[in-house]
Amino acid sequence: PAVNPTSLSPTVAPVVNPTSPSPTVAPAVNPTSPSPTTNEKCDRACPAKYTGLKPYNGCREFYHCVDGDVTGDLISCKDGTLFDVTYQYCNWKEQVTCDATTCDTEPTYPPIETTIPTASPVTEPTPTKNGCALTCPPHYTGYKAYNACQDYYYCQNGVLSGYLQKCIEGTLWDESIQNFNWPDQMTCHTPACDTDAGTSD
Repeated sequence: PAVNPTSLSPTVAPVVNPTSPSPTVAPAVNPTSPSPTTNEKCDRACPAKYTGLKPYNGCREFYHCVDGDVTGDLISCKDGTLFDVTYQYCNWKEQVTCDATTCDTEPTYPPIETTIPTASPVTEPTPTKNGCALTCPPHYTGYKAYNACQDYYYCQNGVLSGYLQKCIEGTLWDESIQNFNWPDQMTCHTPACDTDAGTSD
């Protein structure tokens, strides 16, 4: 028996199957879109009034908190490094003890402690006559070096976010790796700032 195309619904394509008397429609499956899973334990959160960095996803990533609010996107550590809560930067993974579990499984985060050490905030300097000011390039998200790379600050989508931070003693801020580095391992392209210039009448 031949299939009469005029007897079919115009929105359903006929399935040619000689053993089946009527056409069937296969269920729609989208193999590239897995069903979403929600894991509330992987939500990013900041302690009240906290400004600094928090680990995420087994310390392979971190995010920025400003006055208790999450700002910006997740930042990934480079291969071979993990986020080090103690020093607030990506450190060699052999030197990091990570309490944040991976979000690929069922993670659990330790209770948020308000005693996490952070770099000491520095008062935002006023622009000086040698042009040192905290500036963010348009649409830029990341860290910028300041004052001969001895300090650094965070930009979110071209806007200054947070405070000016001091580098760990003996290191400088290396913009190319977005991390602290030894002075002999990098070249600093940020001028030294005379923060006392222009303050006297």
